[in-house]
Amino acid sequence: MSGFQSPITIGQVLERVSSKEILLPSFQREFEWSTEQIQNLFDSIMKGYPFSSMLFWKVKGNDKNSYKFSQFVQEYRSFYHTYQKSENCSKNKDFHAVLDGQQRITALFIGFRGSYAYKGHRQKWSDDQNSLPDRKLYLNLTTQTEEGNYQFDFFTRDESENFSEFKLIDDDHWFNVGFIEAKKSLRDHYKGTAAVSLSDKEIECLEKLHDTLNQRVINYYEIDESDYQEAVDIFIRINSGGTSLTKSKIMFSMVVATWDDTLDAKQEFSSLIKDVSDLGFNIDNDFILKAVLFLFHKNIKFDINSFNEKFLIDIRDNRWKSIKECIVELFELLESFQLNNHTLTSNLATLPILYYIYHKNIYNSFYKKVSYSKERAQIKRWLFAMLVRQVFGGSSDNVLTQARSTFTSQSSMQKKIYFSTELSEFPAKKITENIRKVSNIDDDFIEELLKTQKDNRYAFSILSLLYPQLNYNNGEFHKDHLHPTAKYTENLDWSIYNSILNLQLIDDSDNTSKQDKDLEDWVEHRRAEFRYTREEFLTKQLIPNVDLGLNNFDDFIEARKRMLIEKLKELLN
Repeated sequence: MSGFQSPITIGQVLERVSSKEILLPSFQREFEWSTEQIQNLFDSIMKGYPFSSMLFWKVKGNDKNSYKFSQFVQEYRSFYHTYQKSENCSKNKDFHAVLDGQQRITALFIGFRGSYAYKGHRQKWSDDQNSLPDRKLYLNLTTQTEEGNYQFDFFTRDESENFSEFKLIDDDHWFNVGFIEAKKSLRDHYKGTAAVSLSDKEIECLEKLHDTLNQRVINYYEIDESDYQEAVDIFIRINSGGTSLTKSKIMFSMVVATWDDTLDAKQEFSSLIKDVSDLGFNIDNDFILKAVLFLFHKNIKFDINSFNEKFLIDIRDNRWKSIKECIVELFELLESFQLNNHTLTSNLATLPILYYIYHKNIYNSFYKKVSYSKERAQIKRWLFAMLVRQVFGGSSDNVLTQARSTFTSQSSMQKKIYFSTELSEFPAKKITENIRKVSNIDDDFIEELLKTQKDNRYAFSILSLLYPQLNYNNGEFHKDHLHPTAKYTENLDWSIYNSILNLQLIDDSDNTSKQDKDLEDWVEHRRAEFRYTREEFLTKQLIPNVDLGLNNFDDFIEARKRMLIEKLKELLN
């Protein structure tokens, strides 16, 4: 029967954790508390401050075998050991799974029985005692702070003489908290036979710690007769007011728990994130999880039921290696488009591209093979249009679902048929048609685009759309003022001078030759060099055929605005 149960002491909680009577469901997040948070918790309970009740789920029957559970982290190591390995519960008696209280129980367990390792100052990240030395919690028995707080601190093995029972600092006795569980007659022991003799005040502090462990109780509410999905929903509701919680975080925890016997999911995800970061882009666990769903699951929304054990094991054993390779290939392609983390305004907009090159099995060097040049051009034009139109925004799940329907139907996804045999090239036009959010672009929208400033995130995408003829394999391209910055005068409106209306995209050599030349001089120089007629060159560079002198700037801007509006309407529609 659900409801509040008889309170249990902190010591009893630790015993039940050790005997596996209290476990964690796989959807729990990793332990996230800092040493300071643990110290503050111990100070609070020593002072008798209210200790919030916890929420336990009574796990019994098939739920014990159908889902993953794990023990609590006892020997915490930053980055390397923040999750505990999953537990085989098939032979367990009925037990409790913690829905609310994980961070506090783990903090208590670490303080009384475990250790906390974090990176030392100026040390490299390495899973060893030199870089991340284990630390034990100690209590200052002699002195409290000016505010009356109990002083707790973590000390390494070297700082504490191999985690000895006592550490002396400036005549203050610091006590290793882990030793308190074995103590009984504290006053008799430390007044008589102990190697360290304590004052009455110090013994009182030690007795306070002892009472905290053995007499301070924890209230908990037990949820009985609840299934796994209900437990997840309750967990999200209960935890949504604390540390930022999303379903994607829960799903990542489920991946870690499911993969742990053969593959370290945390290391695998971190490695992929680093590989993409080396290319100049930032992705996170959410993007990887969304990519997995987009590639293989009929439901691309973050839904707990989507990430069941069967699906996750299939990804781990049959698909993960190729997913990693394809995601890296995707961002190599984006780098070849000269995008970067600043100008790629939506990572999710790239998922249809990922889907295409993965399921067509062409992701091996797709970004550079000559045979794929036509498809790359189609993809580039489509992607820049999507970025400019800002299609993949707040309702991105619906947009992604519509985009994926271009490649296959929902019923086909259920049958694990991921790609239509009718598709011979990237279906840019059909994707655009399928995305209901996409509608005809009007002049007002385009006029707003043309106000975009040079350093705005969207400027590169807009200019890339306007100058598709540039060869992205021949060097870097620059956003450049047609009328150069050096010629700007204060009587001109800088917001117009610095906008798309006075910008072009040119390569290194053009930018070097142009420097601070007047626009008219540069046009004549480059036209003659390439043997274009004036009209041909102006058309190619999207420059209106008007007087290009700076004294005619207003007429030039109006003429170029009309030209760019027509061009962008054609490209975006």
